[in-house]
Amino acid sequence: MAGRIPKPWFRKARGEWYVTVRGVKHRLGPDKAEADRQCLLLRAGQEPLPKVSGRGWLYASEVADRFQCWVKAERSQATLDWYCQYLQPFKKQFVVAKADDLTIDAVRNWVNGQWSSQASRRAALRSVKAAFRKAAEEHGLVSPLSQLKLPGETAREYVVSRDEFKTVLAAISDASFADLVRFVWITGCRPQEAFRLEDQHVDLKKARIVFPKWKSKGKAYARVIWLPPEAAKILRRLLGSGGLLFRTKAGKPYTKDITRMRFRTLEKTLGFRYCLYHFRHGFAHRSLAAGNDALTVATLMGHRSTQTLAKTYAHLNQADDHLRSALRKSR
Repeated sequence: MAGRIPKPWFRKARGEWYVTVRGVKHRLGPDKAEADRQCLLLRAGQEPLPKVSGRGWLYASEVADRFQCWVKAERSQATLDWYCQYLQPFKKQFVVAKADDLTIDAVRNWVNGQWSSQASRRAALRSVKAAFRKAAEEHGLVSPLSQLKLPGETAREYVVSRDEFKTVLAAISDASFADLVRFVWITGCRPQEAFRLEDQHVDLKKARIVFPKWKSKGKAYARVIWLPPEAAKILRRLLGSGGLLFRTKAGKPYTKDITRMRFRTLEKTLGFRYCLYHFRHGFAHRSLAAGNDALTVATLMGHRSTQTLAKTYAHLNQADDHLRSALRKSR
């Protein structure tokens, strides 16, 4: 049986925190955050470095900790989870590094050794830079990463055609997974919106889904997803089951990891690794090619402006028939 993990405890008579690690009692001082930091170092078998008084946050791990607390309070759980997958390894790597001593080369070398894909490296650097930027904005810490340049963003440029969509559906034997893929294709919703969907969000009479702003991306506006008849038909079958609507045959809610594994299995049959965002992109492509204006399509997809749509989702350069038609109209 594993022993208990040592945690700091407060001695009221002295107004200080203590911890016992491997049978030795250590005095950690009056500050809880500093006590937690020193405890982590002691558990790792390292001697804690003294914290210099009169300054802000001396340790890079503290910058990440406070940023995560801010994200937890001000953003969605999904956003917190996204940052944590990069900031947790960062804190372990730089647990004794002073924030002022952190260099761009050190962070970049760590990222390159931790992740192989450009998209993951960009996301990790973006997360760390965001934490230090927030510290600079709110607490006067000079960010040592202000000049850090992020790698170029890799756009998901693949577009699923209507015929290809039918081929993908035909290869899916699980009806529950087919419902999820079809729903994203029809509505253009974000995959995480489909994952979070519950009875309370669905209004079939008005043919729409409404996420309150505190559950929406950015927590600034309520998110409305309009439901074509086929999408409403899918939800009508799923309503009343309690909890999250899109679930596997085993009753587990669909997640990013589960869908990734399903598409990985399908790759053996289809010869291509799809993701749900390909089908969201297909919605944008079809809508724009059908002649809908960019602002309307952006609104349907939950964007506050057309900038993201134009940069990431439009793919009109791949819509040969649409471009040829536009050229004929311009004569």
